[in-house]
Amino acid sequence: MCPRRKNADFCIDCGAPYAEGLGFARDRCKRCYSRTRHAGALNTPAERRMMAERRAVNFWRKVRRGAPDECWPWEGNRRNGYGVFVFGRKAHAAHRFAFEVVHGDVPGGLGVLHSCDNPPCCNPAHLWAGTQIENIADRDAKGRSSRVPDGPRRGQYAITVGATP
Repeated sequence: MCPRRKNADFCIDCGAPYAEGLGFARDRCKRCYSRTRHAGALNTPAERRMMAERRAVNFWRKVRRGAPDECWPWEGNRRNGYGVFVFGRKAHAAHRFAFEVVHGDVPGGLGVLHSCDNPPCCNPAHLWAGTQIENIADRDAKGRSSRVPDGPRRGQYAITVGATP
């Protein structure tokens, strides 16, 4: 018996008995679930809290947690090196979701940045909210910029014969 269910044998709306093969969702029979879903009644604060808790549990299952100072890599799908967490038919950045679970919503106009420079990392201790300008400044301070002055380290540098550094 699921611990969330008040009574796993009956629908909480109409009291219909549960029978194998009948769809039950959110403790409702298929008919009642469809009716309340289309009426928008499933979007109550209690329902939203329950769904947020489920999402968080599902999210942390896909993170390999370690010591508090280590990176916690995302074990699920990735896009361009960053973890992707899918819920509600929409893909979300895993590191951003981890930040929001622990610290709350990200203020408008800010992104979630990594202090560890490891894109799949979801350790909330390694994440901070900042602007794109702060992200660029952090990148340049750590020497990760692709803007290298003219010289032998630049990708389009022409090497001439006899001019070895």
